[in-house]
Amino acid sequence: MEELKLERKGRNITWVGLFTNIFLFIFKLIAGLVGRSQAILADAFHTLSDLSTDIIVLFGLKISLKEEDESHPYGHGKAETISAFTLGLFLIIAGLFILFESISKSISIYKGSLIQPPTFLALSGGLISIFSKEILYRYTISIGKKLGSSAIIANAWHHRSDSLSSIASSLGVGGAILLGKKWILLDPLAGGLVSFFIVKVGFDILKKEIGGLMEASPEKEIKASIENILKNDPNVKEFHKLRMRYIGRKLALDFHIVLDENLSFSDAHSIATSIENKIKEKVSSIHTIVIHMEPVKEESNFGKIEDEVKDVINGFEEILSFHRFHIFPDQKGATLALDIVLPSNLSLERGHEIAKELRKKLLEIEKIKDAIIHIDIEGKEEE
Repeated sequence: MEELKLERKGRNITWVGLFTNIFLFIFKLIAGLVGRSQAILADAFHTLSDLSTDIIVLFGLKISLKEEDESHPYGHGKAETISAFTLGLFLIIAGLFILFESISKSISIYKGSLIQPPTFLALSGGLISIFSKEILYRYTISIGKKLGSSAIIANAWHHRSDSLSSIASSLGVGGAILLGKKWILLDPLAGGLVSFFIVKVGFDILKKEIGGLMEASPEKEIKASIENILKNDPNVKEFHKLRMRYIGRKLALDFHIVLDENLSFSDAHSIATSIENKIKEKVSSIHTIVIHMEPVKEESNFGKIEDEVKDVINGFEEILSFHRFHIFPDQKGATLALDIVLPSNLSLERGHEIAKELRKKLLEIEKIKDAIIHIDIEGKEEE
């Protein structure tokens, strides 16, 4: 119920932004033309790009909230990612447009063209824009963060970029008015300065959303939270192949857990359900959790392999000990999983080199097809 209220607020604030942008575009366009300000005129077209992005956000939200269907079994969440990506492109285009226009006017002034200074009408267009767009930014970013909506957050930054654009434009216009014709260059210079900020915000949004479209993993903190849940579960002997990706604002994950082979199917299912519930309590906005359960045999049945593994590990002076040693056999061979303990003063680079070299040596053992190695630091290893 709470999420539905937030969804409604997200749509409502986008509608408010749309109508505000219509008013500001018309007002700043008139103020820029009549008030003879290149900065305010460029600002008006930046607002026009905001108007376009409001429409894109509303369309993206509508599509992303559709239920799963036969053609889209994971839902339509990527529509929101595409919307945010499009917003980033609009910001870059708007920034480049402002930069081009500002350079053109600066060149004209430098060549001595007769350009009239801006008027107070132009200044009023910038000041009204600052006030209204900053309010829109603060409310929109608040709703976007509560929803976890990348499209609404990107749209909020579009409002903020328009507000900052208007601040720089107003300073340039105000300076040109108060200081006279000798300082008229302040107007296009202010517009050019704003353009760099707008382009940077656009690229930041594109970088984030490209990651979402390319199935990039989420923040390291989320992965660490899930790993802690699995490590601290007494029934889970080992876990591996943890994969995560965003579907719009929601997270889909799958992983393998290793359980005692003597457990009944009912007990194993209960353990998996318990893990799923713990993850949902810790991590918000979960879309899908897929847990693969694998049985493990007692290590004593593979004493010879364990002895060979010990011999290999003893060849590495920097490996202090190893634990959580498991063997997962199948028809093609066996997969090893173990934790190694390294000195606390060892560099991260050297730690990964040791793990890589150890894995290579372990794969030389007969019947071993793969080795999964976790690194623990001396004094911080799992109990």
